[in-house]
Amino acid sequence: MKVLALRHIGIIVDNLDLMIQFYIGLGFQSRSRELEANSFVRDLTKLDLLGFETTKMYLDQKSRDNLEVNLPFVLELLKPIYYNENSHIQKIVGGGTHLNFGMHDISLTVDDIEHVLEYVRLNNGCILSGPLKPVSQYAFPSLHSYCLDPEGNILHIAQNLSR
Repeated sequence: MKVLALRHIGIIVDNLDLMIQFYIGLGFQSRSRELEANSFVRDLTKLDLLGFETTKMYLDQKSRDNLEVNLPFVLELLKPIYYNENSHIQKIVGGGTHLNFGMHDISLTVDDIEHVLEYVRLNNGCILSGPLKPVSQYAFPSLHSYCLDPEGNILHIAQNLSR
């Protein structure tokens, strides 16, 4: 069992356009923007919402020796789309309260999702969902699970599958 890569860090935002421009000003590039509103998002997050409008912000990284790193850093900006626009706090099954602004999750790509989930269970973490396959026809074949670390931080665990 091992983590293969940091997949992304997700931040819940209120004004997606403003935040995109802010991070572009810091050197990030917006490479995708989409609406993720389907049963996969609801089943994975366990939040009572329609989905998220998202953008993936990439930052090409260089090492201290100014050599290219193989994987860029990915910051995912997520604007929640609620059934009830007055909702500002959502409950997470097995966890506390989740505010709709600020850090949302740390997403990790792993080599064996079942082994990682067992590790989480045995080390005072909590499994919230999954493993689930994305329902989008455009999604890369993969399995996903949301869980909490021992202090309640959301981990989005993903394992890529062969096509």
